[in-house]
Amino acid sequence: MNSRFALPRDEHILQLMADRATEGLSRRDALELNRYLARNPDVDRDALEYAAAAVCLAFGAGRGEALPARVRDRILSEAAR
Repeated sequence: MNSRFALPRDEHILQLMADRATEGLSRRDALELNRYLARNPDVDRDALEYAAAAVCLAFGAGRGEALPARVRDRILSEAAR
């Protein structure tokens, strides 16, 4: 059974996922991450995106701080499904 929140064991890939969720990736890094994710379908590609959104909401709530546009757009896209 696949866990919805399975994360990669590879630290480099985990760092790429964290970077994607918080600051975005270069084209080269995005391609590397996408290749890894294609070979490892059990890894939840969005787990760190959701975690980053939760952190932004938890620590930014009430302070007038906006979510990063990329995170906000991702949340709205998922909510529309």
